[in-house]
Amino acid sequence: MVRPLKDERGVAMVTALMISVVVLIFSVAVVSLSLHNSGASARDRKRVDAISSAEAGIDATMATIQAAVIDKSQSKYTLPCTVTEPLPETPTAKYDVTVNYYTTYPPSGDPMACPPTTVPAAATLTSKGTSVTGAQSASRTMEAEARLAPVYGAFGQAIFSNTGINLNNHLGVNGNKGNDGDLYTNGNLSCSNNSNIAGSAFVQGTISLSSSCTFAQDGYAKGSVTMINSALIGHDVISATAGLVMSNTTHINHNVTVGTTCTGCTTGSSGRIGGTVTTGHQSPVPPVRSMPLIDFTPQDAQTWKDAGFTNQPIYPSCAAARTAILAGYTTKTVARISPACSLAFNGDTISLKEDLVIMADGPITFANHNQVQSFSGTAYTFYMIEPTNGITNPDCAATNRNISVSNQTNFVGVYTFAYTQCTLTWQNNNDGLGGQMIGGTVNITNLYDMSFVPIYFPTGVITGFREDLAFKREIVNP
Repeated sequence: MVRPLKDERGVAMVTALMISVVVLIFSVAVVSLSLHNSGASARDRKRVDAISSAEAGIDATMATIQAAVIDKSQSKYTLPCTVTEPLPETPTAKYDVTVNYYTTYPPSGDPMACPPTTVPAAATLTSKGTSVTGAQSASRTMEAEARLAPVYGAFGQAIFSNTGINLNNHLGVNGNKGNDGDLYTNGNLSCSNNSNIAGSAFVQGTISLSSSCTFAQDGYAKGSVTMINSALIGHDVISATAGLVMSNTTHINHNVTVGTTCTGCTTGSSGRIGGTVTTGHQSPVPPVRSMPLIDFTPQDAQTWKDAGFTNQPIYPSCAAARTAILAGYTTKTVARISPACSLAFNGDTISLKEDLVIMADGPITFANHNQVQSFSGTAYTFYMIEPTNGITNPDCAATNRNISVSNQTNFVGVYTFAYTQCTLTWQNNNDGLGGQMIGGTVNITNLYDMSFVPIYFPTGVITGFREDLAFKREIVNP
């Protein structure tokens, strides 16, 4: 019998063990690679969540800035300085935002104290987003820069009228930032000849435009809109409850929406309307704004003082007030004239050495080649105000509280602000650096060009900010 040279028993087991070891090694490698990839993927997800959170922080904070308020009369200042908010998501995420405000744009120098109590021109935002899973977290940072323009609530228009605006012969309005030189009235708007408005018309009554009356933006009325001759509206027309009538060479560059019918509303390449026409559609009425009320109570007087108008003489007669005004003031002044009298300037020159407020209970009249000018070339503001004295709806027929500026009265190197609950009449004038007009009824009777400049008003309220975003980008974590 031949015996095998070697005993091969157990070889199969050894082979199986070797194969198991090889499989185990490969399994460990696959699991390690999977865990590594899973961890890397988790880190990537956290980083994506972190940058999304940072951007959400910038967007949310800019929305808060848009609705922020500066109200000196109530000591209310709501511009945000820092914002920290968790996000409603899993895994946990949050953003931390820091805002700096500046008096100039582009931002330069030291930031303003926060929250600002005066109007900022620019803001920079730094937002750090953090995403957390268990004990691990990731953070990334974004920054943004924006130009800010205040919205002055009821004082946000070039011309505001409570009962009606009548433009008889050439009003020119230049916008402050683009086409924002808006006209608003709770009555009717009538433009009968050759006016050019770099803004919109917001009207609670009717709009009537003729000749070459032009609005660069929208015509938005609660009532009807009528356009004849060569009137032009550069964007949309809305008649919330009534209709539109067009004739001759009138033109609307964009769309029309009316509550009833649209007469003469041709479209196409040679039509009067550049966009679409929607009839029979009831739109919301234009946003309603009440007549702003400007008074001069003791609290108001203190607010003016806090704004730097520390000189507040009281004149019992218009003769005494006129003499003092013509002599001039070297500090910011509120010249209070009470009781009521007629303050008239005829061929006079008022040289401003500082901002001046005429706060009068009676009519103010400028006629026959007056000049209001800056004494030094520095831009000052000239205010003409008929305070309400606590009366919401005065009887203007019984008590004359009108302001009339006419016959080549020139404003040189100064801003102008005029306010009365009664009638404000302006004609044949140069408005200088620009300003605003607020009246019960506003009449522009002849040849007036103005630039819309929102005038800072110590007892007025800033109700928000327009934002012009310069950039939004990621930066290295600080």
